[in-house]
Amino acid sequence: MIVILYEILYIFVIIISFLTSAIILLKIHKTQKKIFFLAESLFFGFFGVARIFYYIWDFIEPDHMFWVLGVSFAMVAMTFLLFAIERKIIHGTKYVFTIFAIFAVILIIIPFSRQIHLWIQTIMVTMLAPVGIIYFWVIAKRSFGEVRKLAITYFVGVFIWASGQFFRSQLLRTVEWLYYITAPLLFIFGNIIVLYVLVKRVIELEWPDKIDHLFIIYSVKGINLYEYSFTEKKLAESDLIAGSISGITGLLQEITKSKRKLKLMDQEDIKIILEYGTYVMGALVTQENFGILRKKLQKLVRLFELKYKDHLKQFSGLVNEYESSQELIEYVFSPKDIYESKILK
Repeated sequence: MIVILYEILYIFVIIISFLTSAIILLKIHKTQKKIFFLAESLFFGFFGVARIFYYIWDFIEPDHMFWVLGVSFAMVAMTFLLFAIERKIIHGTKYVFTIFAIFAVILIIIPFSRQIHLWIQTIMVTMLAPVGIIYFWVIAKRSFGEVRKLAITYFVGVFIWASGQFFRSQLLRTVEWLYYITAPLLFIFGNIIVLYVLVKRVIELEWPDKIDHLFIIYSVKGINLYEYSFTEKKLAESDLIAGSISGITGLLQEITKSKRKLKLMDQEDIKIILEYGTYVMGALVTQENFGILRKKLQKLVRLFELKYKDHLKQFSGLVNEYESSQELIEYVFSPKDIYESKILK
């Protein structure tokens, strides 16, 4: 029964590795960081292949050849990961860790004794420690705000994953709860964290390139209080557009008899994210429905109503009272922490 549990965990690690590789690959078209994402995809793909050979060696045929194949593919996978980190996160190392990993791959395929192969694998896994130290130093020096949070979360995921790799070492094979249970669980949790950061959060850091226009609309009458363009493209009849947005949201509520308000208009590559306050509605025209954009729009609506609460309570219909909104908008939608952080450049 215990052996079956071990096998199930192992198979799940293989499946989630290939699934992670495929998901990252499918998201490449949405990001400008294509080399980093490709390296990450190859890392998880090769790691999945390595786990297949390890599975054969652990449960089917304990031939040393299968172990060597597993270690070889795992080291190639590690090479892709180190390359991605050195190219896009840790600059100035001249790819010394990547070169070391390539050298280790060459050594592992040479028919040395099993003991020498084991030490090569152990050294390869241990080398992640200095990478982690350099990584945190780089984060502390080069980033802040949202970028720093994501970079730290990414490293935590990689560290958890690497811990799983360490516990899968032959040196610990006799400690079954570490080798067969703890290690696969660490692989899985580390995998999920890295996938979340890459697919969900890192792509969202490109939000400044995805937003087009912003409307702040007086909800009751559908009057466009302020329009802001994030691009050089100008929209004709902005008052008509603002009125149409307000009209559509009101019409849908009337038809559905629902108290819930429309939050998103989606037309293929164009989305309109909607957020509501007591008096105004924020409408953000964007190419992607990112969670970070909705949070920023919520913040803008809240601050706008706070700044102009007296005018909004006694609405006069004069939109020139809101002409100072530009400074507030540029404060909320400032990409300063992204552009000034030198992570993932």
